[in-house]
Amino acid sequence: MKNRLRPPFWTHDAYPLRQLAKHLTPTVASSFGSLAGETVVDFGCGDSPYQALFERHAIRYLDCDLPGSNASVIFEPGQPLPVETGSAAGVVSFQVLEHVWDLEWYLGEAHRMLKANGRLVLSTHGVWPYHPHPGDFRRWTRTGLVKEIASHGFTVEEPIAMVGPLAWTMLFQCMALGAMIRKIPLLGGVLADALAVVSYPFLVLGDRMTPAQWRKDNSAIYLVVATKKEHDDSL
Repeated sequence: MKNRLRPPFWTHDAYPLRQLAKHLTPTVASSFGSLAGETVVDFGCGDSPYQALFERHAIRYLDCDLPGSNASVIFEPGQPLPVETGSAAGVVSFQVLEHVWDLEWYLGEAHRMLKANGRLVLSTHGVWPYHPHPGDFRRWTRTGLVKEIASHGFTVEEPIAMVGPLAWTMLFQCMALGAMIRKIPLLGGVLADALAVVSYPFLVLGDRMTPAQWRKDNSAIYLVVATKKEHDDSL
C-alpha cells in the first residue's frame, strides 16, 4: 500500500500526494473532528490510505469499493449501496470521481447516504495524465466541478486548488522522461528515482512562483467540501 500521507520523494507523484495530504488533514479535522462516533463513508476507498485521518477523531470509517476489493462494503455501479439512507455524517471520495462514468448515480448515492447538512469531501483532477482504474473519463475546471456537485443537491465551498501549471507541466515532463529512463537495463529504476528526487524542489519552487489566480484556475487537483442541502427542490 502506497503511503499517500507521506510518500517518499523518489516516487513520481510525491509532490501532488504531499500537497493533497497537507490540505486534507486539516479539512478532515474541521469537517468531522467534532463528530466522534458518527459514520463517514469512503466511497471508492481503494486501499483506504486516509483511514487514519478519521480514526484519530473516533469516527466510524466505512470503506466501500468495487467487487474484487477488500472493502467492508462492496457495491455494484448503478445499484444502491447497502448503506441506510440518511445514516452518514460524511461521505468522502479521494481521486475517484474521474474514474466514474455514471456521475448521476455516484453523487446521487452520496447525497442519499448523508444526513441533512452532512458533509461531502471530495478530491479529483483538474489536469492529469491518463490513468485508467479501470476507466478514466473526465477532468474538470474549477467552476465546472462546483456546478457538477451543486447540481446534485449540495452547497459547495470554494475548492482548494493545488499543484499549479508551472509545477504540473514540469511534473508531467519528468513522469514521461522517467518512464523512458526505466527501460534502461539495470540502472533504469535508480536513475528514474533520482530524477524524481532532483525534480521535487523545482516543483515546489514552480508552485511558489505561480500567480495565485493561475493556480486557482489551472490546478492538477481540487479538494471540495460540500454540504447536503436540508431541503432541495431540484431532487
